[in-house]
Parts: sequence; structure tokens; C-alpha cells
Amino acid sequence: LAAVILPVFVVHAPGQDIPKSFTTPWHSEHEADFAQKLQNMPEQPYAMDANHIYTLAELVDLAESHNPGTRVAWQTAKARAESLGIAKSALFPTISAMALARTSRQNTLYADGFYRDTIGLFQPALNLNYLIIDFGARSGTINAARAEMFAADFVFNDVHRKIIYQTAAGYYRLLNALGQQEAS
Repeated sequence: LAAVILPVFVVHAPGQDIPKSFTTPWHSEHEADFAQKLQNMPEQPYAMDANHIYTLAELVDLAESHNPGTRVAWQTAKARAESLGIAKSALFPTISAMALARTSRQNTLYADGFYRDTIGLFQPALNLNYLIIDFGARSGTINAARAEMFAADFVFNDVHRKIIYQTAAGYYRLLNALGQQEAS
């Protein structure tokens, strides 16, 4: 069985091509494909309409959607939530299946000469693992992952709070300056 499956994977295994010349750097086909996809992604325009009077909520929305810190904090919070799910997966049993196949050939001496013996061996195996008693190790790992998720969520909220504060402070400074200018 392994002798049949292995050549199928070997035939379809991607390989690397050598560079066309030693003066040009090598680039994989995946790199070019990624660059093409990146160029085709629409970029969010950060153009503001000069005729539109923006409210504070609209300005905060613009600031949050165009701040890279928001994206970083969001991705970090998502990663911590996923690590909590991975930690919780230790509570469930794991199952693994394995199949080993082997053929051995040997020459065996019988009464009047050597004869070739071919022995085929196939060993299927199914393994089920479940930890019943771990003295609190799994719950400790889950609690640590949960705490890291909450910390990432607090950082995410803090990034939002800072962006909202900076935008609101700038907005009110502008209103104050406009009011001072009108008063003078």
C-alpha cells in the first residue's frame, strides 16, 4: 500500500527551478502569485470630501479604519482567542490511525537447495488517547490562555480608546480654534 501511495506524492511534489542567470535573484512562483494578488487588492481610499461636514463619530470611524495599530491589536486578539481554543482541545480525546506495510524477501535453504521466500506484512493500528487525571495541568493551561485572551482584548480596547481620545481631542481643538477665530 505504501509503495503505491508514495510515488503518487513524489510525482506531484513541487520542486524549485534554478535561476535563469547568476546575476538575477531567484523568485518562486508563489512570490509572484502573492505580489499579483496584493496588487489586485482594493486599497481603502483615505480621501475626505471637502464639502462634507464630518461628525465626531465619522472622524473616529475614519481614524480607526485607517490606523494600523487597530489591525495589529485585532489580529493579536484573534490569535489569543484561537490559542484558547487550542488549549481547550486538550480536554478531548485524540485518535490516530496508522498503517505499516512491508515486504521482505530472503533465500532460505531447504533440503535440496535455496528457495526464495517473500513475506508480506501489513500492520494497521488505531490509537486512542485520553488523559483522565492530570492534576490540574490542562485547567492551568486553559486559564493561562484565557487570561492572555483577556489581556489581548484589553489591549485592543485600549487602542480604540487612544484613537477615540486623540480624534476627539483634535476635533475639539479645531472647534475651539474656529470659535476663537470667530470671536476675534
